[in-house]
Amino acid sequence: MPFLCVLQPAAEPRSPLRRFNTNPAFAEFAPQGHQWRVGFTAPTTTNAHSRKPDEPLIFLDGYLSNRSCLLEGLQGTACRSDEDAVLIGKYLASSRKTSAADLKGCIFLCVLYPHSDQIHLFRDRLGGRTGYWLNQGDTAAAASQAADLLGFLNRSFAPNPAFIASCFSLTSKPPVGHSAFEGIKEILPGETILLDRRGCTSMRKPGLASKNQPPEGAEEQSAEFRRLLTLSVDNSLRFSRSASSMLSGGMDSGPMTLIADQLLAQSGTAIQAVSWYLSSCPAADERQWVEMLAPLLQQPIRFFDGSAVAPFQEISKQQVSPEAPLWNPCRGMIERCYAIAAEQGCEVILNGNAGDLLYPERSWLFLDTLARSGLKAVLKDISWIARRHGWKVALRDPALRRLLARKLGVDFYRRLKRAHRPVLPPWLSMHARQHLVQDEWPPEDEAFGFLPHYRKVFGQAMAFGRAHEQPYALMHGLERRDPYQDEDLAAFMLSLPFSSSHFRDKSKFVARMASRDLLPETLWKKRRTGDLTPLISAGMLAHRDKIISVLAQRDSWKEWVQPAAVQAALEEKNPSGQQQLLVCQCLAYNLWLEHHTGTG
Repeated sequence: MPFLCVLQPAAEPRSPLRRFNTNPAFAEFAPQGHQWRVGFTAPTTTNAHSRKPDEPLIFLDGYLSNRSCLLEGLQGTACRSDEDAVLIGKYLASSRKTSAADLKGCIFLCVLYPHSDQIHLFRDRLGGRTGYWLNQGDTAAAASQAADLLGFLNRSFAPNPAFIASCFSLTSKPPVGHSAFEGIKEILPGETILLDRRGCTSMRKPGLASKNQPPEGAEEQSAEFRRLLTLSVDNSLRFSRSASSMLSGGMDSGPMTLIADQLLAQSGTAIQAVSWYLSSCPAADERQWVEMLAPLLQQPIRFFDGSAVAPFQEISKQQVSPEAPLWNPCRGMIERCYAIAAEQGCEVILNGNAGDLLYPERSWLFLDTLARSGLKAVLKDISWIARRHGWKVALRDPALRRLLARKLGVDFYRRLKRAHRPVLPPWLSMHARQHLVQDEWPPEDEAFGFLPHYRKVFGQAMAFGRAHEQPYALMHGLERRDPYQDEDLAAFMLSLPFSSSHFRDKSKFVARMASRDLLPETLWKKRRTGDLTPLISAGMLAHRDKIISVLAQRDSWKEWVQPAAVQAALEEKNPSGQQQLLVCQCLAYNLWLEHHTGTG
């Protein structure tokens, strides 16, 4: 849960921290012997009321995934019922460590050591939680939400142009180290910061592929995938008395939900699954697949009609987080899932959104197979595709097309590096182009052969977005957790051959194999479904006049986008996914400005 830490000179007047937060559960804590003050919203995990004098004070947003390793290292001085913050405090005190880099999980951590005016901040390597900091005069501050720093320190609202330009580019994530606000810095995934009034010292432990040799056979690989996913789901459920799950018809949420239900059954509870159907858009409706899971769950699945809260029915600043100009056109459906979970008394809601990021793109498949197993293995796979689907389909396979480019003498790795650099989108204004940062991060990816795959797993694609969804869930009293955003699972997937993800014409092959005893055969063998593009297109057409009216009232988006591109998107009867995103981003930016300034 969110927290804010502030260090000010003793002589300086101290306004209450709670003035930036109207949540009735908000509390302020002033550690004895420190000039730091900490404001936090219950139930932020803290050891403030149970720690020993030699233990550091811990404030934690998120949860650990390597509790068993910490318990083993403490050798009986901690118990399994200790909350994560208590366990971390004992571990850091016993090991006399000043860095939390050994910790794993979805965490943003604040550590205050006895008799020290430094604050130690740590963010997990996959960026499962957000963290921000700044120095302003004699004041240093850190928070798990950037907007809290802006509100407390009375900083004038100034959007960060590099961040905003990346949002409008639609093709790149915001550069690391940046928040949406000028002057407020993001803590990098895997970074530890030692912060005081004089400045900060930074160190970072990179995320890497598993050092262990991956299992060779498909059965062994799927068994290890299942083991790691089960551990991650278990960690996601720890210390929650009741949990819900957002259930679709895909290969991520289904296994996750069934595993969670099995684990909860051991303690006499059950997962409260929530799903949707789309009466107005049968092409995107997955209810037939979701209903196959109903007999396998202890409790009935709670369905609602997503068409009743379809895209663009509501366009208001309440749908945009103060943290960043981000807006999901399906926000109404997501909020309905949160509301149902809260009505059932749940504290945690599981979501499998990060699952897609664990798998490499298919276009890299044959190059990886060639490097690992030779040309004969590649020809065998191509031959199978041709026999099954015809040579026309085989020759259009992106994996074969990229392989042929390589065999014709194109330097594959240089092509990937060049292709990964953001190409300036034609819809951007000159102002946006001047501020767009080409950020190739993380730096250690040079040691990994297929750069874009590493960047997808340990870069901004994984770190940006999921953690920024937390404020929405918190408004319903929920903590959103994604078991696929797990460091051990991510490292394992990076170590596997790409054929474990794409076997012949099957995507997510290792997950399918791991789910054979969980899912009905029809479900784990089916192709991908649930594309919401038709639903969003229908919403744009149905509410076109409303969208035009909002954009006309607040035209701040024109500073970043060429108006003709937005006009073309609104006039298109079947707008592309890119055109849909462009319209949504223009709406998001204006609504975010309205939230902070009252004007567009």
